[in-house]
Amino acid sequence: MAKSKKQEVVEEVEEEEAEVEEEELEADDDDAEDNKKKKKVEITFESLEDAKAEKIKSYKEYKDALKHYETVDKIFQKMMDKELKSKSKRKNNSSDTPKAPSGFTANKPVPEAFKKFFESKLKKNAEIMKEYPELNINEDQPRTIITKLVHAYLRNKNLYKKKDDGSYNKRVMAPDAALTTLLRIQDDEELTFENVQKYISRIYAGDADDEEEDEEEVAPVKVKSKSQTK
Repeated sequence: MAKSKKQEVVEEVEEEEAEVEEEELEADDDDAEDNKKKKKVEITFESLEDAKAEKIKSYKEYKDALKHYETVDKIFQKMMDKELKSKSKRKNNSSDTPKAPSGFTANKPVPEAFKKFFESKLKKNAEIMKEYPELNINEDQPRTIITKLVHAYLRNKNLYKKKDDGSYNKRVMAPDAALTTLLRIQDDEELTFENVQKYISRIYAGDADDEEEDEEEVAPVKVKSKSQTK
């Protein structure tokens, strides 16, 4: 019975696959034989002196290699210790326990002068207050909020120094009367982006000054001497 072309092709493919498998097996056998030969290789010397010289040479190479290993091991241990300390430090710094706010971010009583400025200049300004919809100026606030509100007022009123070309230098402010009074800016002083915190400090210092003035206004209590009581 004649074979179809399809059957012939299949048989040819199977024959080729069988040949490839046979070649691979032969190659594996050759590799195994080579490995056996390598294992059987023996070191021989022509004389005892040659063997002794080779032993001394090998021992020296071994000692040098061991010394090199010990040096590398010491360096490795130092680097490992440093890495462990660094990881421990990063772990401690990234603690889940939140740090308490401090400095400018700590809540403090809002100065009375700023409360008045807020009520008269900021509270009714919808453009400014949309950024702080839940702000309660009668509660303690961080100094960062006070600073942001001052900058918001400057932006809203465009209180910046004009350049000769008509544009504005936004690093130099031109405060209006209300802001000048709040920040206690003198005639010979200039408010800039770099020194604004100096003037924010004056708002807080103002409360302390007012307290001192109130204390001075209190009349001193007169203490009668013993002669007056007789």
